[in-house]
Amino acid sequence: PEQAKRTLAAALPSLGSLLEGTVKAGFDVGGAYLGFCSERAIVVNLAPLLRRWNEAGTPVELLLTLAHEAAHLLSEGGAHDSAWRQTYDELIQAAIVAGVGPAPGAFAGVGRRA
Repeated sequence: PEQAKRTLAAALPSLGSLLEGTVKAGFDVGGAYLGFCSERAIVVNLAPLLRRWNEAGTPVELLLTLAHEAAHLLSEGGAHDSAWRQTYDELIQAAIVAGVGPAPGAFAGVGRRA
């Protein structure tokens, strides 16, 4: 999750200190979930990713997971409501526009500055 954290912080520098203090790596072998958010922490579960760790899409999946959980933290709600969706969309758009997110396949180069 460190690269995903750096990527999101580079896209939105104002989130850097928040992400630094709250994002933790977890390892729950029995859990199929990729992450969760509490009032004080975002935990990214690395266990489900181990089988596909070297696949091209894994860094993107980590970034999307971190953005998903950060949106929960920033929108101060547990639901996938309109406030959460707007926050999540803004986080993802910032990463794409900044051109710092890894983008395999059809999305390679999208949003990157020449």
